[in-house]
Amino acid sequence: MRTLLAVLATALLVAGCGGESAQPAATGVAEGREIPMRHARTFRVVERDGYRIVDLKASVVSWGGEAVGQEQVQRLVLVPREQTPPPLTGDLAGATLIRTPVMRIASNAAPHEAIAKVLGITDRLVAVGGVKSYDDALRARVRAGEIRQIGYGWHSPPELDALVAAQPDILLMAMGDMKNVGAKPRIEALGIPVVPLFLDNEPDYMGRVDYVRLVGLLTGREKRGRRLCGHGGIQCRPAKGRSARTADALRDLGLVRRRG
Repeated sequence: MRTLLAVLATALLVAGCGGESAQPAATGVAEGREIPMRHARTFRVVERDGYRIVDLKASVVSWGGEAVGQEQVQRLVLVPREQTPPPLTGDLAGATLIRTPVMRIASNAAPHEAIAKVLGITDRLVAVGGVKSYDDALRARVRAGEIRQIGYGWHSPPELDALVAAQPDILLMAMGDMKNVGAKPRIEALGIPVVPLFLDNEPDYMGRVDYVRLVGLLTGREKRGRRLCGHGGIQCRPAKGRSARTADALRDLGLVRRRG
């Protein structure tokens, strides 16, 4: 416990004093071959030199409509583990480096569990919000202590001691606005990359489905994520040619609307 407190104290100091010394995040559109996300409005992906650049954007959610408020941007650089990462300078200054495929995942929202399920990577979850999972097997693993509980939260930060103990490669974090979540820089100072997922900022439910593809890029399940809706498809029909469990997982967590 003393070691953890010391680590957290150091992280708080780094997060609190990094304003002037930290390299400012790059702005503008990253150059590269765009990987089309037909429906998503809160993120964009480009590929160049063998790695991917993901720009996530969000503002305060307006329920039932498009997001409003001052837009914030988070840039991620996804680099295969076997590849030398590019220097985080120029248009990559201030970006978050993530080595792919990600093998250990923490999450603080139930919809992220649904995404993991349809991608077949629930075995990579090392920390989740708690025991309120729609997946019986996952809930049993949480109750058995095999998966850490960091607390659910849209604006609430995760429990840092449980998060650090889980040793994730990334944290899939639901949040209303990156500036409003003070825990984000502290988590990153602890060496845990934060991937903000703005599912509820998407004005259309198909934008949520595109997040399955994004997590697929992070985890090496890109083809599987693309097959869920068909590359460039106009409508999502996961029940056709897919297992009923995949369709149910998408519907239960609000990723796809129920019929009737």
